[in-house]
Amino acid sequence: MLRHSTLILLLTFAIVLIQSKKVTISNIKPRLNQWGSILDAHDGCILKFDPKGPYYTYATQYGPCIEPKRWGCDKTEDSCGFKYNHNITVVETYDFVNWKVVGSAVEISKRPEGTVFRPHAIYNKNNKKYVLWWNYVTTTGKYNGFAAATSDSPIGGFKTQVVQVNNTQQPAGDFTLFADEDGSGYAIISANYKIGIELLTPDYLASTGRQAECNPGAADPRFFPDYFVEAPVMFKRKNIYYVLFGSCCCFCQQGSGVIVYTAPHPMGPWKRQPGPDLACVPTNGTIIGNGEPTPGHGCQYTNPKTTSTLRAQQNHIVEVDTPNGKEYIWTGDRWQQAPDGIKAHDPQTWVPLKFGEDGSVLPITWVDEFEIDVL
Repeated sequence: MLRHSTLILLLTFAIVLIQSKKVTISNIKPRLNQWGSILDAHDGCILKFDPKGPYYTYATQYGPCIEPKRWGCDKTEDSCGFKYNHNITVVETYDFVNWKVVGSAVEISKRPEGTVFRPHAIYNKNNKKYVLWWNYVTTTGKYNGFAAATSDSPIGGFKTQVVQVNNTQQPAGDFTLFADEDGSGYAIISANYKIGIELLTPDYLASTGRQAECNPGAADPRFFPDYFVEAPVMFKRKNIYYVLFGSCCCFCQQGSGVIVYTAPHPMGPWKRQPGPDLACVPTNGTIIGNGEPTPGHGCQYTNPKTTSTLRAQQNHIVEVDTPNGKEYIWTGDRWQQAPDGIKAHDPQTWVPLKFGEDGSVLPITWVDEFEIDVL
């Protein structure tokens, strides 16, 4: 019996070794698509729905427009990043080295007219639908919130179901969708420079109106106490729920920080991880990229003499299956840092998260590259 069990363990280990692939993820070299061009996929999420893969990216595709010469956030209609014809692209990968552009998630002509920011998707096991939200501002500027679309396939085409998602926080900006094991869905939303969490309806197309206890003991506990924040992400690790976000960074060149909250349940109570911001550090005066730091944004919001060690603004935490369990990779966009000034070529920062024995997220710092075994 012992020999039999040992043989099974050895065979299982051998299969894992065969199936896993060690890859090097670079923050120096650009990611390339199947045609050898720089991958135009930003401000989105990366998810794996099937244990056998692939991982799917849902992201903004800017096209060949040129970044503003100085600050990235000038908010004019003809400014790259705010154009109405920016696409929501779907990209697939098995190893984070080889990337295949699948196509558009939802046709531009079949979504509400306006800008497009931060497309994020989720799988709804309640009705077996893939759900995609994106933030947008209408051409008139009268609505600033979300649209939602669904698909029977992770690659689309997604069909717009709701042009103005019903949620309690308005006007709404950056967000992330999160699905728990029990099928409940949540949206973590930034609005009016504050962030809160809302429980979604079973179809994930609207808020129930129930909001999490983000600031226990406060007169209004619905929002985290931090102000002028955006770009939230939410994930679960070892029965601890995490929310990470940073100061507002509207296409800011200097990047933003990482503030961490944890809770035993998505509805709270949430508690801030002790200690300073995990990524904001004193600046050495070096300007990286084409533009210049946007005053008062990102790490400079709390201290004008700081910058992000990650050089980026957070977009997602990628959960990667490895032979040793899940690894969590922080990803962010490095705005205004394309060598040729084309926004589509803005690079990204990818860094593995490290955790303490108590589950705390350890300080995050830049790395040129790192290796990871991907199943």
